[in-house]
Amino acid sequence: HKFTKNLKTPLYDKPYPPNTECIWEIRADDGYHVGLSFEGRFFIEESVNCTKDFVEFYDFIDNDWKLLRRNCGRDTPKFVNSTSSKMKVIFRSDESGAGDGFNAVWQQNCGGIILVDEKTRVLSSPGYPKGYQGKLGCNYTFKAAQSEESFVNIKFIDFDLEVTPGKCIYDSVSIFKRQEYVLNAVEYTKVGTYCGRNNPGSARYKNSVLVEFKTDAHDHMK
Repeated sequence: HKFTKNLKTPLYDKPYPPNTECIWEIRADDGYHVGLSFEGRFFIEESVNCTKDFVEFYDFIDNDWKLLRRNCGRDTPKFVNSTSSKMKVIFRSDESGAGDGFNAVWQQNCGGIILVDEKTRVLSSPGYPKGYQGKLGCNYTFKAAQSEESFVNIKFIDFDLEVTPGKCIYDSVSIFKRQEYVLNAVEYTKVGTYCGRNNPGSARYKNSVLVEFKTDAHDHMK
């Protein structure tokens, strides 16, 4: 259930016009986040702190837009990912100087890194509660935002995957906790794999926990 779309500056591959403002608001389906990558030439007039021409990327967090990064120059940005299902991209040029602009491609992805603080938040699988698509591979890393010694609390409120006889060989959720006594490395060990209506329940993990949601080739719709 992935699709891609393009965001291009005006006259891309030729100098973009002065005094231009472009605003794109990208919305992914529930349970997905937005991933943005760049193809071809990237050239926005360079200035100190990108105060003249620039492109900005915003994440939608706690009902407000939060700046992720601002770019200009000739260095193509690495992947830009939102943590929510929405991203905003703003391109602005001033009255002088111009580059060739950029060509960005966005797609909706599942998984990602979720920073956990004192606030309780709800994360749903793609398509919930109407069912989920086949061929999903969603890897969520829940990481304590405050410190290495903080804890992450996870509770599965609703859980309904395809029923699999024996081991969970079709659709499944696997949970991995961080090993505490591994020097100079970050390693995880599996807590368990769950499917059907075998709700993993709630648990507390030090520093971080990985949740892996996999589905086979068949859609599971309600």
